[in-house]
Amino acid sequence: MNTFLDGWFVLQTLLAEYYEKAGHGPAPNLAITNLPPDISAGADANEIGGTLPEEWQKAFKAAQKLPDGRARMALAFALGEWPVWTAGGDEQHPYLEDPKALQEAMYNTLLLISWSPGGAARTMFENSAQGQQLSWNENIDYAAYFENVNPAVKNAVEVLYQEAGLGPQADIQRINEASGVLASTHALEYWGAAGRNIVGDLRFLCFDCMGLAITRSPTRSCPVMRIWQPKTEKRTCFVQHCTG
Repeated sequence: MNTFLDGWFVLQTLLAEYYEKAGHGPAPNLAITNLPPDISAGADANEIGGTLPEEWQKAFKAAQKLPDGRARMALAFALGEWPVWTAGGDEQHPYLEDPKALQEAMYNTLLLISWSPGGAARTMFENSAQGQQLSWNENIDYAAYFENVNPAVKNAVEVLYQEAGLGPQADIQRINEASGVLASTHALEYWGAAGRNIVGDLRFLCFDCMGLAITRSPTRSCPVMRIWQPKTEKRTCFVQHCTG
């Protein structure tokens, strides 16, 4: 869930202004954590009920209209190390050398995963631990993440920011300075219990890459994920993941 959190945290920090300027409502409407146990509208464990997905779609559509908004959505994919293409269907995989095509694929992916703000099944994960938070990103240096981003994605971000007359460094600093998400010790202990999480020497993971569990995209060295263990934070490499 931390993999999801990184990208969604960037989106929440940087896209609220487009949502507000478009007259859709106040920034707090764009929630990504502490979600209510709302299973209305036929939502299952992977979905969020109510209007929250629609509010996020409004934010994405408002940001997509402007060069800086498009650049900032790309930055979310970079810092979250999300795969740029998960939309599937008739859409072709974009050329990695084409920043415009990559950004368009990212936008389509955001519309696809808007049904699950904060990450698939976050409502289930949070409320299984009595509504307490299992994700965290306090004291995470996103500038260091950016230096380890997939080269094609990093190039796309830099090109898009240049076209917008901006640079990503100021936004990354803004993200680093934003109030991070704190995890509950109770939630971490609950999900760290035997049978609820992977314990031991992690060799590889394979996820469904269609938005239910977004894997880290390949980086220059090795993609990483934050795995909680008591009194430590362990960083483990994915050595294999599905290409879906």
